[in-house]
Amino acid sequence: MALWDDYASGSKQRQRLLENRYGRKIMKETVEDCLSEDWIVFNSKNCPHCFCRIQKNRGCNMMTCSKCLNRFCWACLDRLQTGASQHFVDSRCAADYREY
Repeated sequence: MALWDDYASGSKQRQRLLENRYGRKIMKETVEDCLSEDWIVFNSKNCPHCFCRIQKNRGCNMMTCSKCLNRFCWACLDRLQTGASQHFVDSRCAADYREY
């Protein structure tokens, strides 16, 4: 990450120096890795049951993990049991819930 930060904030001369030192391909792969890692961190959360990374791309905040199939609230990451819709009535997540 430090290498990418140095490259991204450097002058054209500094970028050429880093490309000559590490290779243009390495610098490109470093950029892609950093951007992918940032995207994953920003757009996903860990399932509170199995800790698998989950992406939410639409719908309500009642989530079902694709790996362990357990339900949880996307907003607060509370584990949801039977009668889970009650969570969205009696909690701070009530305003975020829309049943489809």
